[in-house]
Amino acid sequence: MLTIDVPDELAAPLTIEAARRGTTPQALALDQLRALVAGPPPGSLLEYLGSRVGAVAGTGEAFSQDTGRRFADGLAEARASSP
Repeated sequence: MLTIDVPDELAAPLTIEAARRGTTPQALALDQLRALVAGPPPGSLLEYLGSRVGAVAGTGEAFSQDTGRRFADGLAEARASSP
């Protein structure tokens, strides 16, 4: 087992963040160190992100095209409708 001394300027924010998350400063520090050192779990990115990835059904309209013109048209429309 390794013991780490945390400087006061880190101890206070660590304690506050741990309380906000409903955990202890020790558990929060360990989780963060584990994520930093261990990296993502083994397997493919799809396996890792599988339950976190999804799709949204939409209109099929290409919203990423002509964005500048569409933004300007929206501003002009908003100005025209405001008193």
